[in-house]
Amino acid sequence: VDYPWVGASFELGGVQLEASRQWYTGGVALPRRPGFSRASFEASSQILLLGLVLVFLVRSSLFKGIIWIGSGLGIALTTSKAPMAIWIAFTLLFCLAFLVRLEELAPWLALLLAVLVIAFPLWGLLGEWQWSYLLRSDPVVTLLVGSFGERLNRVWPDSLRMVLENGSPLLGRGLGGIGVAQERFEFGVFSPGDNMAVYLFGVWG
Repeated sequence: VDYPWVGASFELGGVQLEASRQWYTGGVALPRRPGFSRASFEASSQILLLGLVLVFLVRSSLFKGIIWIGSGLGIALTTSKAPMAIWIAFTLLFCLAFLVRLEELAPWLALLLAVLVIAFPLWGLLGEWQWSYLLRSDPVVTLLVGSFGERLNRVWPDSLRMVLENGSPLLGRGLGGIGVAQERFEFGVFSPGDNMAVYLFGVWG
């Protein structure tokens, strides 16, 4: 459904604010649906979290399956890749739970996730990773990993450099020193962060 408020914005205190973001994946080929949320990535996160809560609250296995598959379809409409990757990971974990006790694997999975969240931005600092050969011929691959390449080669390294050059490696830049507040009031060095480790480094050092 194309809601009439998608793409609307308003001005407050001389600052232009989005009411609901209108944007697309692959140019103008695939709209990123925000629904009732401000942006598609917020809608996908809400769907993912609500789906997880309901899966653990509902007793019927049939309803669990319907809720979880419906959540995946809803996330797919937003074309948000990180929530979709998390949905796929949880789906694999749910299947794995039939074979092993996840309580034993949980600490190792958490450690692996923490290492990856820190390692990818640092990897981007080492130099631009050339993976254009993956993107040249396959639009599906471009859709799935193109934004990850942008983060790896530009967003995360630029965010780390922004903190190092315009802040303190030890103390960071404080609240509002990275993310949306910059977009409004410090656009010259704006960085979205787009990674929990990068964001926390930007705020706290």
